[in-house]
Amino acid sequence: MSNFYSKEFQEKNIQAHSNDSKWGASSEYMFVIRKRLYYLQDIVTLLKPKSILDYGCGKGLALSSLKSYTPEIRLVKYEPFIDEFNSLPTETFDLVICYNVLQIVEAEYFDRVIDHIYSLSSKYILLAMNYDHQINNRSCDSLNRSPEWYFSKLSRLKIKYLRRDLDHNGIAYSIDGQPSRCSVCYFLIKK
Repeated sequence: MSNFYSKEFQEKNIQAHSNDSKWGASSEYMFVIRKRLYYLQDIVTLLKPKSILDYGCGKGLALSSLKSYTPEIRLVKYEPFIDEFNSLPTETFDLVICYNVLQIVEAEYFDRVIDHIYSLSSKYILLAMNYDHQINNRSCDSLNRSPEWYFSKLSRLKIKYLRRDLDHNGIAYSIDGQPSRCSVCYFLIKK
């Protein structure tokens, strides 16, 4: 058993990743990937990281798409439920990104997962969590997770920079003003 999820959660996610060919690759998901890739490209241009870890990369599509934009950056994918990407990283990265993971992490493991993500970053962390309750069907308690809930959970860390923006022009925390199927809160954290 992992320190980051229950056995039941592990089984459910291994099954979802292996049995559903559209899991993380549907046309709706690819639209979201493209939209977030533009945001990530802006972040990479601003921060100029030499290494990026995609924590909970799924099928790895985000970093695969980013590779053509930034071939000089070392890109590492981690997904505990896919054999190809399930080697737990031990080194640190200039930027750790984590898209659509935290909204499904079981509540009793949330702080441990955040601490692990934090430990893998040497400079920055970019988190994006969908808070549309219709999409969060893999988590038993996601209905209670608002952007403010995430903000309060993250504020316990020793963070030098954490800014809250409501207009999506900031680089730290923004609530996307799009329809509910695109309701995403972003956090960019500087260690």
